[in-house]
Amino acid sequence: MYKLPLSILIVMLFGIAPSAHAVVFTVDSLASGAPGSALNDDVLATDPQTQNHLYFNDHNSSGNVGEMDASAIGIAASHNVNALSNGNDAIGIANRLYFSVTGSSMGEVGTALRAEADLGEQAGDIFGFGEGMGGFMTKIVDAVDLGLAANDNIDGADAFDPYQPNFTHFNDRVYFATDTAFGGFGTEDILFSDGAGNITLYADGVTVLGLAAGDVIDALVLDTTAGLAMFSLANGSTSLISGGFSGADLFSSSLNGSFALAVSHTELGLLATDDIDAIEVDFESVPVPGSAFLMLGALAGLRRYRNSRTMA
Repeated sequence: MYKLPLSILIVMLFGIAPSAHAVVFTVDSLASGAPGSALNDDVLATDPQTQNHLYFNDHNSSGNVGEMDASAIGIAASHNVNALSNGNDAIGIANRLYFSVTGSSMGEVGTALRAEADLGEQAGDIFGFGEGMGGFMTKIVDAVDLGLAANDNIDGADAFDPYQPNFTHFNDRVYFATDTAFGGFGTEDILFSDGAGNITLYADGVTVLGLAAGDVIDALVLDTTAGLAMFSLANGSTSLISGGFSGADLFSSSLNGSFALAVSHTELGLLATDDIDAIEVDFESVPVPGSAFLMLGALAGLRRYRNSRTMA
């Protein structure tokens, strides 16, 4: 399969070099991290909060360092940060999508995901689809380049900040969702932490997003300036079952009490049984101004192009 060089694929907005490109991510409680990484140090110290700490990699090295501590978020060890965003995701002008999947996800035959799944190494990788990526799914970052063990699972990621000339760190806030309810908050809600251990409700999943109580948001991008959200739901969520959707589908909401299918799993080369558990968006260069969700048209066109190719 033809792949563009990584250095081309991850050049940031306004020509910022890949060395300035950064990824903040969370993992599940089973992740071990690579030796010497902050995650691995936490595991060796039997830290009970590894699933809630945010870790950082700037692509200058293959390790990771601590980005935001669970205590700063204000979350207990009995919960799991299941999705995250810094709130600056330019959803309305995005034409590139980046995502990670669960360890049970396979992808269609011939995709980059299937190649990693055959090795059992898909859950810690970041894949991309959109403008400038050759018309088909591409592996953007390997788990080991993030300081992870090959079979670790990324379950939340924020890699691009198109509203900022440089990457914005999470030391003062994070928007997130969890896989268990607590403190009156549900798994369908988008929460906000001020970085001082104080958590408040940003968007009620039922009244603001239009979800069913008990749905589990497991991937999130959020534009708080424009009032736009894109997310996926964990397999088994009521809204997926009632709507005939997949855990590999992506949904959008204008925070007006409803949501809609934004990108189908078939557009991304995923199977209905797959499950996206981390997403991020950005755009190549400066897009021509237009209607919101430019990415959707770009993905549809690229999907048609992808289907016309012979996949290796």
